[in-house]
Formats: sequence, structure tokens, C-alpha cells
Amino acid sequence: MAKVCFWTATNGDYNYMAKAMVLSARKVGMTDDFLVLSDKEVSGAKFIKAEWIPDERWGCWFKFRYLKRYLAGLDYDYLAWLDAENYFVRKPRNVLSMMHGSPLHSFLECDLTCPSNKRTDWWDCPNWKVVQMYRNMGVASRRIFNVNGGFFIIKRSFIDEFVRITDEFYQYCLKAGYRFVDEVPLAYATQLVCGDSEMHVGDVNQDVWACDWTNAYVNRLPDGQPWLAEHYMLGVKQAVNPAIVHAMRCKEPLIEIGKHT
Repeated sequence: MAKVCFWTATNGDYNYMAKAMVLSARKVGMTDDFLVLSDKEVSGAKFIKAEWIPDERWGCWFKFRYLKRYLAGLDYDYLAWLDAENYFVRKPRNVLSMMHGSPLHSFLECDLTCPSNKRTDWWDCPNWKVVQMYRNMGVASRRIFNVNGGFFIIKRSFIDEFVRITDEFYQYCLKAGYRFVDEVPLAYATQLVCGDSEMHVGDVNQDVWACDWTNAYVNRLPDGQPWLAEHYMLGVKQAVNPAIVHAMRCKEPLIEIGKHT
């Protein structure tokens, strides 16, 4: 059976949030390894002391750099990144079921080619331009998606190729006048290498994970009940009830759990 490790990288108060995340995972019966790269150990998780490099912290590029620097030689088949403010409300199905034979899975969000999108840009770049750059760099799928970078899974043997692909795309975008955070190259790499990008869209996998970026959980913990998630580009809302909630607006309660548990 393939061996997966969930991992994150933290410092400061994010160490407490990582502890809360791990505690929530154990509470729902997760037995997989959790690994934290940090300046100090986080209770309940395996630990690698990691050096924070300022240039790599911008745009969350440390996620990709740390994969190669610290994780490529570990004894896991797959590595599943989780932002520290994720929270488990129930045990998810096997997360590797989302791979569909691809060496990379991320939660693709919205079709950037959709003419009815209310939001017309992504990270200050027009949607049509993102689509054009993806196609120029080899993405051939009919629909082109953006992504939220709070959860992705990579096959360990694909790390070197992944870093090469994302670096090449980043340099291409720089020449075009755009300096992107990690999400834009992550979405690019996912759609470049997966067999069917439609199988990696969040709507297909929302039983596993969804992102609360519009304040369904503000200063209160996710409780396992359905909530309304807003489509990032279209602006429409739909009820979701994922096993793992990306509780972006719930930092203070997570910090309190980490401090006092």
C-alpha cells in the first residue's frame, strides 16, 4: 500500500495552528504521519528543523523549495501539503483516490475561460492572459482552472520534475511581466501532467476538502455541518460539507487550541 505523509511548514503562531490541525486529525481517527518543518517541534507531529529563507517566503514558494530540500529523500510514496489552518471534522476517504494516476493533485477551482465569470483576473493578471500563458506552455485541456494552494498531493518521485516545471513557468511569466505566487504555477503543473483535469476540480472532491475564504467560520471552529462556499470566479454559492476545512478565517481559535491543549 502506498505510504502518504501530510506535511506543513510553520513558525510563530502557525506552530500552534499546526498543532491544532494535527490534534483534529487524530481526533477523527487519522493514523497517517504528520510532519512539520519549523523552527521548533510541534506536539503530535514528526519534526524537521527548517531554515526560513526570506526570498522563499514571498508568495509561499517555500512549499516547493522545501519539497526538494527536505522531503525528496524521505521514505514516503506521496506527500500531502496542508496549510496550517486546515481542520479535520471527520476522517476523509483515502486522499490518494484523488490522484487518478497523476503524479500531482491539487484542488482546481474555477474555469478561467467561462464568459460569465464575475471576477476577470487572478492574482492581478487577466484571466484570458493566464489561459494564454498556460496554453503557450503546453496545457491542452478545453477548460483552464485556477487553484487554491492550501492542499496538494505530490508523488515523491515526481518532486524534481515538479520543481523544474514550476520554475520554468515562473521564469516564463516573469518575462511576460508577471511575478506570481505559488498557486499559479501549481495549477499550471497540475493541468500539464494530469490525464484529465476535470477529475481534480474541487467540485468533484469537495467531500474531502473545501476552502472557507468568505468567512463561514469566523473565529469559531468548523463543526462538521454544511456551510455555503462561494465560487471564486462566478460568485455563486453552494452548500459543502468537507472532511477537511481550510479554515482561513479561524486562526485565533486554532491558535488557542494549540496553546492550551
